[in-house]
Amino acid sequence: MTNTLDESLNYPVAANRYHLLAAYPCPFAHRAMIVRELMGLTDQVSLGLVNSVKYDQYWGFKDAIGSVDDKDAVLGIHDLTEPYLKKDPEYAGPYSVPALVDKTTGEVVNSESLDIIHDFATRFKEVAPADAPDLYPESEQEEIEEWFSYVGTKVLGPGIRATHSKKQDVYDVAYDMIFSALDALEEHFKEHDYLVGDHLTLADVVMYTPLARFDVVFYPVGGLNKKHLYEYPNIWRYARRLYQLPAFKDTTNFKEIQKGFYLGKSSEAVYSREVLPAGPDTTIWEEAVE
Repeated sequence: MTNTLDESLNYPVAANRYHLLAAYPCPFAHRAMIVRELMGLTDQVSLGLVNSVKYDQYWGFKDAIGSVDDKDAVLGIHDLTEPYLKKDPEYAGPYSVPALVDKTTGEVVNSESLDIIHDFATRFKEVAPADAPDLYPESEQEEIEEWFSYVGTKVLGPGIRATHSKKQDVYDVAYDMIFSALDALEEHFKEHDYLVGDHLTLADVVMYTPLARFDVVFYPVGGLNKKHLYEYPNIWRYARRLYQLPAFKDTTNFKEIQKGFYLGKSSEAVYSREVLPAGPDTTIWEEAVE
């Protein structure tokens, strides 16, 4: 959570008051999109998608999925700076997704993914369906938080650093760290179906988003090419089991994820070109899980 927005952490929960701004390529925004669906909040929290390709300095709605006249269909804004600056005209960034926006004011109230999924799983239960799952059980919260840290430091963090690295030593550390973590996860999923207990929790949501990006981004773009994800049979079974759930599958758009890294400013920084690869074959995610 950025400092200028800390004061808004206790924003009131109300049905159909908030609009979630997200982007398919972003693993942090993906977390919020998944939990919004898992909790049955799709009718209570609307969703706006920025263009997966960042052509300018900021995420925008030009040619974005669901946009109207190159503006967000609900807020009527052209780019992501607007709800941040409406909150604080002196705010200097970052202008990131996910961003939860109060539709009554047009202001961002939360822009930290972990805060948003915590809130969706707990505070938003009052507007969620009665059968919404408990993704953050009180007795397991400490262990869930430990997995958050694990993913951030040993899985997602190294994946991002390798993808954007311009120095060999930074890449080397990221490479060793992520494959060490994957080896450990392969052992974990030999005996367990989930990260915590015998059921789905927020920890699994946070773990899923970097796994879904491994073969389409981290392996080819980041050079994390020791193994493909599908070469870890236990992790692969776990990831595909999650993908079979509508909340995960409906929010995972592999081609849009690729666009975010291979086109626009992101691609120019890495490749000095914009070429969208035809592969890899992501239909293997559709295969039945044993």
